[in-house]
Amino acid sequence: MVRDLTDADVRKLESATTMLESMGLSPEDLRYFLDHGPAHPDCPTVADWVQKARTTVTEGTLRAYGTYWDRIATAYGDKPLSKVTVSDLKAMALDAPRLAVQRRNSNGGNGARENFVAAARCLFKLACDEQLLRSNPALDVPKPGRVANNRRALLPHELAQLSQVSRATGKDAPLDALIERFVLETGARREGVLNLELGPLDRQRCLVVLDEKNNQRRQQPVSPTLMHALLEHACSRGATAATDKVFRYKPGPGEIVGAPLTGRRIDSLHARWAGHLDWARRDNVSLHWLRHTAITTVDRIDGYSVAKTFAGHKDKGGRDGTTLIYSKASLEEVCAAQSRMTGEEHPLAPGALDGYTWPEVPVGWQSQAAREDR
Repeated sequence: MVRDLTDADVRKLESATTMLESMGLSPEDLRYFLDHGPAHPDCPTVADWVQKARTTVTEGTLRAYGTYWDRIATAYGDKPLSKVTVSDLKAMALDAPRLAVQRRNSNGGNGARENFVAAARCLFKLACDEQLLRSNPALDVPKPGRVANNRRALLPHELAQLSQVSRATGKDAPLDALIERFVLETGARREGVLNLELGPLDRQRCLVVLDEKNNQRRQQPVSPTLMHALLEHACSRGATAATDKVFRYKPGPGEIVGAPLTGRRIDSLHARWAGHLDWARRDNVSLHWLRHTAITTVDRIDGYSVAKTFAGHKDKGGRDGTTLIYSKASLEEVCAAQSRMTGEEHPLAPGALDGYTWPEVPVGWQSQAAREDR
């Protein structure tokens, strides 16, 4: 039980607080040092540890966190790792939005702060795993609350408008159209488009392999029409090896091999949509909206469990997450949903269209007229 403080106690606390402030420390820093204990005899400097940490993580982790680690090394490079305080990291988190690249979908700096905290926690956790630190100071740096985004499934007329802008304003309409069709059929993320390789395309079973964030690789069905289009596009632009990227630019003059697609092409697609459509500019429409459209379509057609597997979302803890483990959809069920979404028979879902009646949902790339043609 905490006793009541006397006037003398209050004066001592005020003196202690003044001393901490003169040292540039906060009460959280003091608690960290008390918990942390003396530094490990081999505790490196921040700069040395960042350099070593870079060699111990995956390329995906380095892409996500490397820039933030470099900022920490620039700010406190000569400082022993054990001497970086909670206040140091809090100050850098608050400053993160100033250094962030300003994009159309920026959310007031919340994303930059959240990413910095995640990067710092990872960096110091690696040090704790090596027993260089006893505790992780970044755990005491709060992450900002996420701002709700406005992404949603696109309506048919909106999809048509985006497609029209892509065809009319770009220098490579076939490439843009194939990217849009691919995301609308597979629900792929941006990384899934950029990382798609020729070798894993399963022609017989009409399956592709999506290599997306956090090194997540999964099989995803496509229609026979899309599989043919992917192969034709990749081969016509010079892809031959199994590891060659599928989506490629046109070969330059005198060349037979086009360069692999980069994120700049996707960014330019977003910019063209925003430049020609007021609603796309207002709502910061991106390729991810097509992913929303695809997932929503599958949810309306075959329900939540199939849509969850189609989206590549992982099970989370808690009551609902545990229950969903038992209702996880199979690959064949996802293929059936994809078949119903596109109106094409899929090799792994024979009979999926027999007697099927499409629900009245204002999503999906296929028009109602096309469905009625069956």
